[in-house]
Amino acid sequence: MYNGHMVSNRKYESKNIYLQLYIAEILKSVDETSALTVTSIFNKLVSIYEFAGTRRTVARNINGMSNEYKLLSVGDKPVRYWIDSFYEADYKVDLSPSQIQIILYSLKNLKNTSTGPLIKLLRNTEANLLDKVPSIVKKELKYSLKSYKTLSEKPKAVTYPKNNIIDILLAIRKKHWVTANIKDMTLDFDGRHLARKLAIINIWFIDGLPMLKIYDATDGKYKEYCATIFNSVKITKEKVIGVSSL
Repeated sequence: MYNGHMVSNRKYESKNIYLQLYIAEILKSVDETSALTVTSIFNKLVSIYEFAGTRRTVARNINGMSNEYKLLSVGDKPVRYWIDSFYEADYKVDLSPSQIQIILYSLKNLKNTSTGPLIKLLRNTEANLLDKVPSIVKKELKYSLKSYKTLSEKPKAVTYPKNNIIDILLAIRKKHWVTANIKDMTLDFDGRHLARKLAIINIWFIDGLPMLKIYDATDGKYKEYCATIFNSVKITKEKVIGVSSL
């Protein structure tokens, strides 16, 4: 539970979506104890993103971020701000029918070759995407999906019940360490049931299966695994810093 209060000052609000995204990225790296003032945020914008605006512009956009970003503040004169590092704002993306069509084809192809947890995510993604378009376009897109023929067969792969592709994707976006058990049969019993500290370096897909290159801090080695053998995935609050991608 946060002790801070939501930011709101409509009289002096601005809505520069790109600037607000930069501000949000900066504030996701702090918490209530290390919250930043407008001046500190401004200085980071200048040093990281070569921001050419003024402190007043930053302050006005901070005041306009409350609803979308759940911006929180603490203190007074100066006020200090922060955002929950795992909070993700709702946003709209404008796509043409052809762009949506090719995305749906990509989802269908990946779904046809994937395993349980990923298939569920892909189905939900497809449904949400179709739900946002006008009915006449939706009808055309559904027809285009019926016209699509997949060329690969779904692989017969082991999917462990605790595997959570959502957590893996979130950890990649946030660039956070995770802990997980790896059901690698080359490890001994204790090694397979050890909560290992892992940094996800790369992700790719082979026949619909999510493959991961990781750095295993438990034994200091880089490894490649199929994500289906990861159990009990938990995202830590620690950012991945100083790990080479090789």
